[in-house]
Amino acid sequence: MSGPIVVKVGGSVLDEIAHMPGLWQALAEVHELRPCGQGLIVVHGGGRAIDAQLRALGMKPIKRDGVRVTPPEQIDTVVGVLAGVINTRMVAELRQAHAPAVGVTLADAGTVTVVREHRLGTGMGLVGRVVGGEASLFQELLDAARLPVVASIGTQGDGQLLNVNADEAAVGIAECVGAEMLVMLTDVPGVFDADGALIGCVDAESVEELIASGVVAGGMIAKLRSAVEAAEHLGCPVLIGSVMQAKSLLSGVIGSGTRVEPVRVRAMRAQG
Repeated sequence: MSGPIVVKVGGSVLDEIAHMPGLWQALAEVHELRPCGQGLIVVHGGGRAIDAQLRALGMKPIKRDGVRVTPPEQIDTVVGVLAGVINTRMVAELRQAHAPAVGVTLADAGTVTVVREHRLGTGMGLVGRVVGGEASLFQELLDAARLPVVASIGTQGDGQLLNVNADEAAVGIAECVGAEMLVMLTDVPGVFDADGALIGCVDAESVEELIASGVVAGGMIAKLRSAVEAAEHLGCPVLIGSVMQAKSLLSGVIGSGTRVEPVRVRAMRAQG
């Protein structure tokens, strides 16, 4: 162990926060078992809940290439759902599982540096991307045995609130804290090949071979390429798996989920 584990929680679990006691218990137990200062950092989004609240207020959810467009008139609703309702509910569930959870955002103490997103062209509204980070707040919380629960809301230099993609936020946090690994908990057990078999362990080279041969197809291509990009950027493994397997994934049980490793890590293992 050399750093904390960053856990991104997504998928339908965020619609069933109060009905997933096993997940919160698993996170609490793994956090408690890890050395002080190297516990868990949980990052979350909340797409479906945001969509529901926007519609309830008479506003239309807008997405471009899968990324949420956030017009100025929607930012308060997005912040309220992410940093308010979902974050507080997750903290409450973790506290119920006896975890010392603390709710924060990317903006707190300037922990994660965020700027307006322009890579997808104009018209994205108040959407941000992560460009840097400072680990001190997270490390202080971890050193005090706290479990940070992070809502993916940031601020740019002028104080403007920005909505940040939760996957990107998790990668940014993992980078700034020197994470041991990044775990992406979803509502599926991992990444599957074209025959429906779970893919156990891959790296950038083997992923492209699987895609070229047709073993991996459809929506799984984007999932794997995104995980490979994160693993190579961070220099640590990225695990993709179901919330129902949370404890096994976080404990490194072989056969749980899909493990994406940086090329150099797999090469070193092959040599050793």
